[in-house]
Amino acid sequence: MVSFSGSSFMAVLSPEKILPSGTYIHRVSESIVPSTAPVTNPSSFPLADSGISESHPGIACNSAQCLWVWQDARDGNYDIFGITLNRDGTALAPSPFPITRDAANQRNPAVAFNGTDFIVAWQDERGGTTSPDIYIARVDTSGAVRDPNGIKVSNSPTASSKINPQVAASGVGQSLILWEDSRDASGAHIYGARVDPNGAVLDPGNFGLLTGLTGDQHLPQLAYNGSEYLAAWKQTIASPNKYGIDAVRISTSGKVLDTSGLAIALSANVLSAPSVGSHGSNFLVAWASDLGSGQSGMVGTEVRFDGTVSGAPELFSSSADSINHSCLSFDGVNYLLTWETTRRDPRALGLPSLFAAILNPSGTLQTGSANILSSQSEAIAAALAPLTPGHFLITYQAFKGAPFGSSRVLAQSLILEGLGQACTDPNQCGSGFCTDGVCCDSACGYGSSQDCQACAVSAGANANGTCGVAEKIQKD
Repeated sequence: MVSFSGSSFMAVLSPEKILPSGTYIHRVSESIVPSTAPVTNPSSFPLADSGISESHPGIACNSAQCLWVWQDARDGNYDIFGITLNRDGTALAPSPFPITRDAANQRNPAVAFNGTDFIVAWQDERGGTTSPDIYIARVDTSGAVRDPNGIKVSNSPTASSKINPQVAASGVGQSLILWEDSRDASGAHIYGARVDPNGAVLDPGNFGLLTGLTGDQHLPQLAYNGSEYLAAWKQTIASPNKYGIDAVRISTSGKVLDTSGLAIALSANVLSAPSVGSHGSNFLVAWASDLGSGQSGMVGTEVRFDGTVSGAPELFSSSADSINHSCLSFDGVNYLLTWETTRRDPRALGLPSLFAAILNPSGTLQTGSANILSSQSEAIAAALAPLTPGHFLITYQAFKGAPFGSSRVLAQSLILEGLGQACTDPNQCGSGFCTDGVCCDSACGYGSSQDCQACAVSAGANANGTCGVAEKIQKD
């Protein structure tokens, strides 16, 4: 899921499996991540090690700080905890604090920033374990929880299961919450409701997206492009276990704009829930696909602001291993796409690794950018927050081995080395050269206006990132 705060985007992944863990964060110096070398894992410090189980983290950032949330079993059942962080990953609060605490379980948090407050959504079992509801709470920028008892958002006429919430914010106060809902006799469908800045539910009866479709709908993902939302989900199209990807646009008034769906990928070869992002106008949808012949691939397609879906999906990466759980975020210049790969080799014990790629705004793969994280051993992508162009805070859940089956959630400050990325300092570039405001393949005259060279289109180069004769000189 990706949300727009008015000045930046935030992405949160909803995993299809939740693992027992202890929640940790580590900060990494803002070193460069080469496209062919693995990211190192320096020592970590505990963010919230209750010694029991913390899992399913999410993160949202505004221009000054971030709110980190997770589900936490320190009280014997799952509650939602959080902590405020500086954008460099250092803790602002002295210790984690409860966002909601109840005798029943609260699970699967998602978070966004609405321009004033952080909005945290979760599934809540206080009404019964077989019919959880969707609740939200507002958390202000100081970390104070405005709604400690939560605000119930879902409202079905009969008892039903409401799970896997997602939230996106418009940046001007309104938030949209979506979830998977079994209220319809025909199966699970995606329902939603909008919430205003004061926490009032604007759609108290909720609204369904495409409730007339045959087949269950699972794991919604959500993005906002500055004027409307795009929701995408995993759609059952045949039994057993045959899935596609469908999507609709939703206006800020709560109107579903594509009443027949956008049919992103309905060929029954989808392996994972989608991830969704936007560069402020068009959207990008990515997912894992069965390519045949024992190959899996990360693929994606652009959805224009008017609902037009681009042609055949773009292939970002392929593997003989199992690919799943993607996360997508836009930093103002490019997308960063992360995904989980699990080796099919039984000697690997089925442990996942984290991979990533840089994508252009149109959703095409940047040359040489696939797998820039290489193999983050035993890691599952969890959340991704852009800070500045080329700079992300990436979090993931990693197995730690002791006690057996436990894991920790880690975070890493990641600077992309892609040539052509916007920069203000050479340390932001893998090449070590920041010239004419972009990462350059050479010193290129160090941006002097007295020579004949340029590395940015705005300075006369043919392409951002590649030093060449300035266009004015070529014409002369």
